[in-house]
Amino acid sequence: MWQFSFRGSLLPTSIIFSICGALKSFGNLIMCEKVNDDEWSQPDIKRVGDGLTADAICVAASGLLGGVASDTSASNVSRSPTSVSRSS
Repeated sequence: MWQFSFRGSLLPTSIIFSICGALKSFGNLIMCEKVNDDEWSQPDIKRVGDGLTADAICVAASGLLGGVASDTSASNVSRSPTSVSRSS
């Protein structure tokens, strides 16, 4: 029913893409903190680490289930302060 195969030649490329994706998510999570805190001075590494863990679990689960991996979006993070709902 299911056939799995592994090509070792793709391992270095997969590792490079994984590191680049983690660095992108790391930057986006720090930008989220900075955008949402007026008195921000340095990142909360515990929260950023938890965010990276959640991102890694979701991407791995999506890959294992045959789906398309989702990721954080820098343009959406930077747009968040301008899209705050103001009630009267």
